[in-house]
Amino acid sequence: MENSELKYNKLDRLIISIGRKICIFYIVCFIIICYEVFSRYVLNSPTSWVQETTTLIAGILFIWGGLHSLTTDRHIKITILYDMLTKKYKYYVDILISTLLIICLVFMNYSAFLLFKSSWFKPWGAFYMETSGSAWNPPFPAISKLVLFVVLILMLIQVLVKFISILRRK
Repeated sequence: MENSELKYNKLDRLIISIGRKICIFYIVCFIIICYEVFSRYVLNSPTSWVQETTTLIAGILFIWGGLHSLTTDRHIKITILYDMLTKKYKYYVDILISTLLIICLVFMNYSAFLLFKSSWFKPWGAFYMETSGSAWNPPFPAISKLVLFVVLILMLIQVLVKFISILRRK
């Protein structure tokens, strides 16, 4: 476990496990960027796919990183005021923060759903994945919006599980 103070549930362990597996894709991004530099400047034959591919991969990793940092409780936080509170007040502050986070995540999930829906389906319901509009034209915008929606759902579930554990602390 990364932080011995935390007790990880099954969802936490799954998120951490996936995060450890997909981090190898940072190296994949580095390799394909090196390939692009070599291809462009040595072979004088630039690619049409490297920019969009590395943007998609790095974007997905960035999105997953937010979920991973929430799961492992390693996100940025300023605790100078929180640390001065008594245990009783920390409980109420934790409930307030969790409630606000749940509300925020519900709205973010709704927005992400609308983005996902509009990028995978035409207004009349026909399936059509949004593409980048470049010469290569991959469906990467649709894929990234799906990943964002799925990760935000997982984040909401994660916060709800933590909220329930806070309520049980009392």
